Amino acid sequence: MSQIIQHRRGSLANIKTLNASGPIHRGEILVATGSLYISSGSIDSDNYHLSASIFFGGSLTTGGSSDYRPITQVISGSGLPSMTTQDYGRTLDGILWINTEDNKLYRLVATDVAAASTTADYTGSHQLLSGGGSEGGTIGPAEDGSYADGLFTDFTENTLIGTPVDRFNEVLKALAPSPAPNLDNIDADETDGVAGDLSFGASNTISGVTNVTAVGDLAAVDVNAAFAESGDRRGIIRLGISGSFAGTLNEDVPADDGNPNPAYPANAFGDANLGVLEMHVNGTLVCSASLSGSDAGFTATGGGGSSITVSSTSSAKFPDGTELDVFINRTGTYSVHLTDQRPGHNFVQIKHKKSASETTTNFVDFVIDNFDGTSAIDINQTGSWSFTSPGTLKTVSGIKYYDNNFEDNTAIPYTASFTNLYRDTYPTSGGITIGTQTRVASSALSITGDGITTSNQTGGSSATSTFNFAALNTSVSNCHETATTMSAGITPGISSNTFHQPSTFSNPSGSATSDIKFRLTANPLHRSAINGTQYTETRFLYNSLTPGVQEHNFEDFKGETYRQTYSATTFGTSTGGFVTSNNLATEEDNGVKYSVQYNTYLVYPTKAGNSGDFTTEKGPSSQHDYTSASGERSYIRYFKARVADGGNSEFALEFIGNARLVTNTSTLFATGTNYIRVQVMRIDDSNSNFHQAWTDPLTTGRIGSGFTSPNSMYIPISTATSYVENNNVGGSNFATGVAKFQDLGAGLPSGASWGVRIIMPEGFTGNINAIGLHYGSASDTSSQTRVLGNTYSNF
Repeated sequence: MSQIIQHRRGSLANIKTLNASGPIHRGEILVATGSLYISSGSIDSDNYHLSASIFFGGSLTTGGSSDYRPITQVISGSGLPSMTTQDYGRTLDGILWINTEDNKLYRLVATDVAAASTTADYTGSHQLLSGGGSEGGTIGPAEDGSYADGLFTDFTENTLIGTPVDRFNEVLKALAPSPAPNLDNIDADETDGVAGDLSFGASNTISGVTNVTAVGDLAAVDVNAAFAESGDRRGIIRLGISGSFAGTLNEDVPADDGNPNPAYPANAFGDANLGVLEMHVNGTLVCSASLSGSDAGFTATGGGGSSITVSSTSSAKFPDGTELDVFINRTGTYSVHLTDQRPGHNFVQIKHKKSASETTTNFVDFVIDNFDGTSAIDINQTGSWSFTSPGTLKTVSGIKYYDNNFEDNTAIPYTASFTNLYRDTYPTSGGITIGTQTRVASSALSITGDGITTSNQTGGSSATSTFNFAALNTSVSNCHETATTMSAGITPGISSNTFHQPSTFSNPSGSATSDIKFRLTANPLHRSAINGTQYTETRFLYNSLTPGVQEHNFEDFKGETYRQTYSATTFGTSTGGFVTSNNLATEEDNGVKYSVQYNTYLVYPTKAGNSGDFTTEKGPSSQHDYTSASGERSYIRYFKARVADGGNSEFALEFIGNARLVTNTSTLFATGTNYIRVQVMRIDDSNSNFHQAWTDPLTTGRIGSGFTSPNSMYIPISTATSYVENNNVGGSNFATGVAKFQDLGAGLPSGASWGVRIIMPEGFTGNINAIGLHYGSASDTSSQTRVLGNTYSNF
């Protein structure tokens, strides 16, 4: 029959209403040409244009005028069309559509003709015919007529192709060795990087230094913020320390757990015979290595010297060692040469480019500190000591000392100025120390500078006090170039039971020192430490000695608790106490002048301090002057017997020191010697030998062989603590340092007191370090227990 061909321009909507210009009959063919499109929105950019003319058949219903069926036609466009079934019904069912974005073929199928236009459309209803998915066709009939005799008995000829492909792939995975993972990771083997704060950043740019910006998962870092040395962030590195920055490809990949032959080794990456490896440093390609050119291992080097090194190819292995060459792997490393590095921020990434895909690794970054100038200390000085309150001074024998009260109220100032501490990085914590500390209780540090936020910190009393760098003040231009002043206040911390004198004092006894020492040090990152001068303070007098004296039997010369003035009427009572602050250069009682206790020694006044001078630069000040002291000098103290000591009539005076004991009439006692005389006194009864009068125990009430020739005989006094018999000049034996004597009365009453007086000649050259009074038998046996033998080691 004849056919009527009608022509219409415009959208499918116009074609759909073609009957408006005349009826269409069954069997007629409609040819649509021109700029046809399927409209999906209100603007032309939302339309899907046809790739060719569309041919529609006539109505399939009697008298129908708008029901048109498509003759085979392929339409293409970007994306999938979105057309409402409310407008078109199922008219477009069967049209083929090629999505030009993914090159996949779809068939348009309406799913809900009756739904409202806002909820029902062709989008999501399009059936994928090829290019992926599970709806790309069926597997067809089995070769032997049935799938029931295979592994998967539920297969039929209508089973979608995607189903067996997925199952076969899972079976192969269980049977075959695993392929090595894609290249997606690098690490850094760099060990020279350290964490630190940046002196540069968006808030304070430094010419020639690249700021740390965000890259991958690594965040941007501004001035005064820490650049870490952990994970993918490898810290701050001094330029040229190692010359290169290196790492391992796929470092996070462990060896496959196949036993005994792993499918691939540790750090392996897959598809290692395909494509190209590219190393990008700071966003620029610096080196590439083609993997398809050779199965051998090789190193590819870029123009700046950076390189990628890969091993020879290796096939995946079954546990029995059989190779499966479908899967190829390699291992590799990278190295960023110094030439490709820059001051400031640096970052590295490796890319594996293949024909149809690309994998990229994480970023690894680091900071190069390229400052090559000099960091130096300009000033190192100290000032006067600062006393909040020096506390109550301690006096012994008229000599003033600092003691524990002084330590808590004294600050020793120390100032040092530095340059270039903040170029281009600085320590996040620590970096400043007050070290090699001795006799330091605490320290405070103030850091100031035009480009610095002032920082006040307090340290402890350990061998080293640690302080932090102050933050830069970014409101100041070029704050990183600021000069830095550090002012420290040191609080002394001298141990208890300690004696100290200036090192310039020279005398045969009392030379103990407890110098205060410390040093201020700044440590810039990756540069040598800058040390201030070791500060040693010795120019002061200090005495925190704790007396270990006993009223009844022991004196160690650390204090003057039981010391007495020369007065027979008040001796041994509270009114006979010695005034420790008196000037012993001029003080005298009834013509008796006094010796000096200094450190733990009894000495002549001119043998204490600096030949009797106690002037020090750091104090205490206003000291008495003993340089002109003259004449004989005496020391007097009392010993009060306990109840348990009553009834004894034999005694021994024990001495430790450097001296020689003679009788009161000996001619050996002379100016400028180390001879001494001793006198004793009983003050409680009418005993004719000792009552209320100073008596020489070596000639009155003596026991033993005694002194037969007092002008040539002496008892040696040394540091020995045992009864050693010594052959003196005159030929008689006497125990070292022991004067043995006897009370000829009825015995010592309980609570009675003894007075002991030591007399030294003018210019006495020796010293006495301790006295002990022994109650009881004063025999000559060496086994006798001595007071000083038991006590001396404790002072």
